[in-house]
Amino acid sequence: MDNKERERLREEYQYLSDEEIIELFQTDKEEFPEGVYEIVLEEFQKRGLQKKIDEMKRLEELRKQAAHEGLAVVKTFPYRHYAEAARGLLEDKGIEAIVLADDAGGYRPHIALGMVKLLVKEENIEKAQEILKVLDHPDNPQT
Repeated sequence: MDNKERERLREEYQYLSDEEIIELFQTDKEEFPEGVYEIVLEEFQKRGLQKKIDEMKRLEELRKQAAHEGLAVVKTFPYRHYAEAARGLLEDKGIEAIVLADDAGGYRPHIALGMVKLLVKEENIEKAQEILKVLDHPDNPQT
């Protein structure tokens, strides 16, 4: 592949969605013409998509655990980023929490509007509620 074709592909791939880049990244690199997979890998790394894949795997594992363990909804949020911030608060205090939203793993946040749940193990629910009371201030947009 010559440099002109390489640059054309780089420009074209920058307009693909994260989902499309992830899908290409997960394709067997032997299926690509020479040099193309490297461009996909470059775009994948530039966007930091490994973190999204890792988070999707983590959430899937936690969802499986939720089916077998006693998890409870500690709070519901209008937006994923509010729930993620609350998850951070809990995890800083040693309470593992998961964000559950039907938003295609964060790719389509608009479809989960108002339905983003923060879950913790049932034995941690009271402690988690106490920690999250800081979010219940009337001026806080997260409530």
